[in-house]
Amino acid sequence: MKTIIVPTDFSEISNNAAFYAAEMANAIKADILLSHIVSLPMAMSEVSIPPETIDLMMNDATSDIEELKSQLQQHTGNTVNITYAIRMGDFTEEIADIAEETDVFAIVMGIQGADAAERMLLGSNAFSAIHKLPYPVIIVPAEAKYTGIKNIALACNMHDVSETIPVGNIEQLVSAFSCKLHVVYVSKPGKSMNPEVLPESLSVQHNLVAMHPQIHFLENDHVDTGILEFVQKEKMDLLLMVPEKRSFISSLFHKSVSNTVALGAHLPIMNIHN
Repeated sequence: MKTIIVPTDFSEISNNAAFYAAEMANAIKADILLSHIVSLPMAMSEVSIPPETIDLMMNDATSDIEELKSQLQQHTGNTVNITYAIRMGDFTEEIADIAEETDVFAIVMGIQGADAAERMLLGSNAFSAIHKLPYPVIIVPAEAKYTGIKNIALACNMHDVSETIPVGNIEQLVSAFSCKLHVVYVSKPGKSMNPEVLPESLSVQHNLVAMHPQIHFLENDHVDTGILEFVQKEKMDLLLMVPEKRSFISSLFHKSVSNTVALGAHLPIMNIHN
């Protein structure tokens, strides 16, 4: 059974991501694995911690995660199988260990609100997971609610698409939600007819032919702004990006996550690996 892993620190923002993930799991018949990583401050990690202190931290985490599990079960009418794991250690390493034991569909995490657009939930953990873990990671804005996935936008820079677009992962996603795929290319005004764009767009059509993609050619002085304006205007339900392959896309991913929040957008952004 495919599993959605949901790291949580029990904050309102991460709990919202958990409810989003639970409804998604219900829609695609997936399991939920809640995970809480007890990360010790650097100062504490260098000294011996009394066993009773560790026991207290783990007991508190267990109480909190069982409460969250109960809320999610009630919310979904007990239609989703929900389990949990509590670990102590480095966030990314522990999530990697947990993921290796499951059939991961995605890792779902929250993001801070518009009053703190540059600060991500769990510090650098979200972006650490994006760049270090070979699994799709969905970043859920604080106000996002799951209303189904009917339209997915794939941000594409029309460069080496045969090598950079993870066709298999996208096909699995489109199939799971029975949704429509939109490929979005944004260029600066007057630059949309770059000589390499046409053959690359044909390559996109060829590689994604089974998903019948609709390709959109847009112009905007700022690529990330152009993409976000499109997904809001056209009411996309999920924005896909492949940030790890090129520094440009990596930068765009970071900007888009921050700008999504700054603009008050409720659109989750999904990182997918090739």
